[in-house]
Amino acid sequence: MYAAEHGTGERKAKAQEALADYSGAMCRFLKDAISFGYDFLLVKAAGNESNDYWEEVSFDEDPFGYKKVGVEPDRSTTVCHARFDLLGAIEDPQVRSRIVMVGAARQDYTLPQLGGTGYDYAPFSVRGADVYAPGQDVLSIAPGTTQTAVDSGTSFAAPIVTGVAGLIWAANPELSAPQVKQILCACAGNPETLQAGERITVVDAAAAVRA
Repeated sequence: MYAAEHGTGERKAKAQEALADYSGAMCRFLKDAISFGYDFLLVKAAGNESNDYWEEVSFDEDPFGYKKVGVEPDRSTTVCHARFDLLGAIEDPQVRSRIVMVGAARQDYTLPQLGGTGYDYAPFSVRGADVYAPGQDVLSIAPGTTQTAVDSGTSFAAPIVTGVAGLIWAANPELSAPQVKQILCACAGNPETLQAGERITVVDAAAAVRA
């Protein structure tokens, strides 16, 4: 994702060519599934590449010539977008209407509109996702154990959106997958969840089920 969006020269060209090849193959596969009568909704974690520091390395070390080496402490420059993801890059409207790219939100206790409980982008989260859900400092089960732990990532946000999609379908089983996505996105967020004039669309389960 980083190389295709922020790379330079040969590195960027190679990454964009690979992205086009892989996303194109995935698009053709999904179109075939639709043509056979399958209805589906893919909920995809958009990625955690924002706010990272990358450096150029040899193509022997990485096929696209970049290596992630750390996190930028000031959240200043590196912002990656969902359209450079394997599924996010698909533009075919018939397929894209069945893909939900999910970013991570964090509670922002400085936003006065909601008494200090609004949402902002999680600093690591990819931007330009279809919808966002809480994904920073999430209490969950630690991998490989039965113990609880706090962790972060868009992989914690995506299951929340998947669950809301299931609730929509349970309440309205006659809906198609594109209709479920439309409800998910249309009901997400509210006028108070604003940051620098930009609306972050946080999933709203109650509004989506009522729609």
